[in-house]
Amino acid sequence: MGKHLLFIDDDSAFLYLLERTCRKIDNVSKVSCASNGKNALDQLDELLKTEQDLPDIAFIDINMPVMDGFEFLDHFKQKRAQFLDLEKIIPIVMLTSSANNQDKEKAFSTGIVSQYIIKPSDIIEMETIIKEISA
Repeated sequence: MGKHLLFIDDDSAFLYLLERTCRKIDNVSKVSCASNGKNALDQLDELLKTEQDLPDIAFIDINMPVMDGFEFLDHFKQKRAQFLDLEKIIPIVMLTSSANNQDKEKAFSTGIVSQYIIKPSDIIEMETIIKEISA
């Protein structure tokens, strides 16, 4: 069975391209999207309540309205401590346009981010990244 991917990003055009791209990847069975960290936490809460399959991999942007990527990670860590099912969401990948080393260090210092990827400008490169991570 394929992987369930969660993309958290406020760029709706980027999310649309990601969804279309993931449909072509054999080992991806489901794609969920959230426009900000709060929306993603709400989706995870709903999945936990209804005992639906949780995402296998989460890709998170940093700069988003309502709740940014770092705020999401803080809340997610707390929620993960309460719900052991959330521990299966590994890896957590920061997928961002920020090339700032401080952002990268902060992401890894959370202890739950496994990769920090700067968004490629090319969707074909993005497809390659998704294939490698979801393999």
